Formats: sequence, structure tokens, C-alpha cells
Amino acid sequence: MRIDHIQLAFPEGQVDKARQYFVKVWGMIEDERPSGLHKSEGAWFRKGHCIIHVGMDPNFKAQKKGHPAIIVDDIDSFAETLQEHNYEVRWNESIDGVKRFFTDDPFGNRIEIIRDGDSNLQKFGLI
Repeated sequence: MRIDHIQLAFPEGQVDKARQYFVKVWGMIEDERPSGLHKSEGAWFRKGHCIIHVGMDPNFKAQKKGHPAIIVDDIDSFAETLQEHNYEVRWNESIDGVKRFFTDDPFGNRIEIIRDGDSNLQKFGLI
């Protein structure tokens, strides 16, 4: 079993804000969504093995606890990029030997960023 992608929600009318964030800030590529999904507001992004889908939720409420955890090659550089775009970086040292931080997307959804080499997937030999 493995994860194919994660999906984050956003409020109505904000898909361009999601595009700006994931393409301009994160450096992801936007993929074409299947034609059957064009009637709903959303977008699909990818970079390396990371795939993020975003979709409009008319009853949107930011996720403050549940979150995806994303592995990045250069965590310090990624943190700097986020901060240069005025996104908060909250470093967390609660797990010995794991360099990580939390940030929020433009809609307040919590996202964990983990240094390459420190993830559970790597520790258990799954990647």
C-alpha cells in the first residue's frame, strides 16, 4: 500500500491563489485534470514524487491538526523561500534527529515539511 496523492481544500473562488502558491512558491508543475473534473473548481500539482490536488469546498474549514508531511531535499532553502513569500515557518524539534517544520498554505491548512533522510518512509526503508 502507498499514497498516490494528497488533497487539500480551499474556499470557493480561490483556485488562482492555490496555483500561485504551489507553482510560484513551491516550484511545482500544474497538471491537466481529467475532463470529468472540469466542472469542479480545483487543480493538480506535482514535483518529483509529490502530488498535491486542491479542491474547492463550499464548507471550507482549514485543517489545523490533520496534515500532509512533505519531504524536501534542502529544508533550509525551502524554509527561506516560504519566508521570502511571507509564509510562516514553525521549526519543531520534538522528535530527536528529525529536522522539520510546520507551515500553512494560503488557506490556513497545516503542512509539515521534513528534511530528506529524516522521514518515516526512509527510516523504515520504504523509499
